[in-house]
Amino acid sequence: MLRLSEILGSEVTDGNNRTVGSVRDVRFVQDGEETGEFGPTLRVQGLLVGPRRIPFQLGVGDPEMRGPWVAKTLARWLGRNARFFPWDQVAGMEPGRVSVRGGGSKLREPED
Repeated sequence: MLRLSEILGSEVTDGNNRTVGSVRDVRFVQDGEETGEFGPTLRVQGLLVGPRRIPFQLGVGDPEMRGPWVAKTLARWLGRNARFFPWDQVAGMEPGRVSVRGGGSKLREPED
């Protein structure tokens, strides 16, 4: 079992062993109700993969981001090559490397 800190920044390769990018974020979804002192049950939805780190470090890599036009435009441009890979497309994981199947999906543009 890998820790989240071991996945973030890992190189991501496709089925042909080509580098797709690096893991920039791991997305979770709430799966069920609060479980007492541990909070809600979460499961991994997928991986956000891209060549650049800046929009994600600034917290603006999310296509749902709301905010000033300049910040949204900069985030879209910096994250333009980012892709989302649902968890079922992850073929394997080891420290520093994640392999995926398929091409993932481009991040959708937010609706203004």
